[in-house]
Amino acid sequence: MCSVRDESDISEAEALRRENERLRGELDLLRARLAALQRHGRGPRVQAELDRRRAAWDKGNLVILIIAVALAALVTVLAVL
Repeated sequence: MCSVRDESDISEAEALRRENERLRGELDLLRARLAALQRHGRGPRVQAELDRRRAAWDKGNLVILIIAVALAALVTVLAVL
């Protein structure tokens, strides 16, 4: 006959085993996704380069927006005068 403590340890071990299986499944899915990305030329290095280019593009768009707002403010001030 098992004590209450033993039953608690057994149920905790079973819960940990299920969590371990779930995490292994997620890891397998992530590995498969990474392999698919690498086959199609979008591995980590390519993705990092795309992210860098996207950030530069966003920064350029922000500069253009700031210039446009400044010009609109200038036109408004000149129209009032």
